[in-house]
Amino acid sequence: MADTPSDARVDYLLRMRSEAKERRRRKDPRGAFLAIFGLNTQDETFRISAKSNGQLAHELTLEPLEAAPTVVGSELTRGLAPRHQLCLLGPDVNMHESWVLDGVFWTSSALLRLASDGFFVMCELADRSWDIIDGVENPALTHVPMPGRWPPGWWPPANTMLSPEAWAWVVRSIEPALEMRVNRTFHFAFEAFWGSFDESDPRMAASKVWAGIESIFGIQSELRFRLALYAASVLEPSGEARVSLYRRLLKLYDQRSKVVHGGAIEADVLTRHVVASQDVLRRLLRDALEVKHIRTPREIEELLLGASEAPSERRT
Repeated sequence: MADTPSDARVDYLLRMRSEAKERRRRKDPRGAFLAIFGLNTQDETFRISAKSNGQLAHELTLEPLEAAPTVVGSELTRGLAPRHQLCLLGPDVNMHESWVLDGVFWTSSALLRLASDGFFVMCELADRSWDIIDGVENPALTHVPMPGRWPPGWWPPANTMLSPEAWAWVVRSIEPALEMRVNRTFHFAFEAFWGSFDESDPRMAASKVWAGIESIFGIQSELRFRLALYAASVLEPSGEARVSLYRRLLKLYDQRSKVVHGGAIEADVLTRHVVASQDVLRRLLRDALEVKHIRTPREIEELLLGASEAPSERRT
């Protein structure tokens, strides 16, 4: 009698478990492991250890998986078949502790989104590496606090590229980010940027992004004009680049009113609006991390009047 589809499925899962057990004989690191779908590191492994960052006492690694999990994990994890993981290595790492979940994994994942276009999914956290987890008896699993979910329909289809330079920026930014998350304004904008990616409705995503942008400046009047002027002054040196960004921001803000208040707008225009607005908030958050604080009204006035330099001017 021929095998039924269910028999073939059982045989496949048993084979996957056997292959995972074989991989486990070669490696079985201990720590906490966050499965990530949608990243492309071109098969490179990126690391940061206590030697390269004084505040992190364990090794943090972003690495490609030898194989995606097929037996163990949530429906989301098994369905997406993640090809990378973020690992916090160490025998004393408890993935249920807040410094692991919220401190290391949330902050690092949010920084990865700031360092790239951000379109990837944090699936699930485990106490064993995701490429051997099918061969582990009773592994500990927990859903991440983000939470991970299926990619919304408005996301672009391509995987997010992450370069060594982008990882180096993440490494430099972990300590300032952990310190700045106690700042209510920064944390709100950081959360708004993060949360915009997980909204299934692009209008809700845009609403979060603009709430984050507006919170950074705290403007109470002449919002359209002043927000565009302030953001352009922070992000670009004086000259044509600043004027160009200022005009783009005015147009984005005009679109924003239509987007967040339910006005008619084509789907592709709406998606481009969300992505462009996310990039503005991304740049503002990166500026805050570089200067290690939210810019004050006095600083912005000095930028406007040419009494100080924008970040791009200081780097040249």
